[in-house]
Amino acid sequence: MFNLFKKKHQTNVETASDKDPVLSVTFKVDTLGHTDIEMVWLSDDDVISTLFAELIVNINSGEYSHSIMKILSDDLENSKNKEFITSTILKVKQITDKLTAALYAQAGENAEKPIVRPSEFSYNVVKNQQ
Repeated sequence: MFNLFKKKHQTNVETASDKDPVLSVTFKVDTLGHTDIEMVWLSDDDVISTLFAELIVNINSGEYSHSIMKILSDDLENSKNKEFITSTILKVKQITDKLTAALYAQAGENAEKPIVRPSEFSYNVVKNQQ
């Protein structure tokens, strides 16, 4: 379950430094597994809109997955939370494998279904010949 909370803080983009974030997307998960998504942007400027669109596409495409896994892997070497990080990485792999298998199964089901059934085609050919 996803909940979307939008907050808009009107700020002058010109006064923001290059290091200040102009937008952010934060994901929070509660103990029941419900995900809240908070989106914050500084202005309704077209540049911010473009950056926001790029961020949404990159999140959706999995662009940041490699970076997240690298951060976890790097932290694994120096962390007191080795068991937790290892378990998380393994679960990411399990869930990814499960989703990939489901996508291939769905694609396989669709591949087996012809757009036009042969019986429909032959029926129309015979009907047209009469």
